[in-house]
Amino acid sequence: WRFAAAHPERVSKLVLISPDGFASTGFEYGRAPEVPMTLALMRYALPKAVLRPSLAAAYANSQALTDETFERYYQLMLATGNRAALLERMRQTVLTDPEPFLRRITMPVLLVWGAKDAMIPVANAADYQRLLPQAKLVTFPNLGHVPQEEGPEESLPPVRAFLSEG
Repeated sequence: WRFAAAHPERVSKLVLISPDGFASTGFEYGRAPEVPMTLALMRYALPKAVLRPSLAAAYANSQALTDETFERYYQLMLATGNRAALLERMRQTVLTDPEPFLRRITMPVLLVWGAKDAMIPVANAADYQRLLPQAKLVTFPNLGHVPQEEGPEESLPPVRAFLSEG
């Protein structure tokens, strides 16, 4: 949504999946979050038993995180520089009030959200709908933070329909 706000001439429609951006517990405007020391240790070691629960939290049904998908995430995390970059990004992430940016977005927006999202609650959709007059919300009662991975057969048709509309 930041790109769409900055370059509206380059975006005709926008699909946001469980978007972040509003302040919440531990993420205040104007302050970088504290990165726990235990996370900093992942730069040197990344046991699968530690990574799997943190990835599974993105799914309403943790069994939907298949071994194949988990292994893909794990291998990506092991790529040279990825863990250090992730930690640095976490340390540098400073939220700013999204309202002035979101108010610039005038194109149609589809909000896609799993109702069982434990990372960014679906209740946050109301903030986006308040600021994005062209926003339409589609929720999936049995999906979590990554509906496109957890239930593509359910979450893809509304996205396709939205993108093919006039």
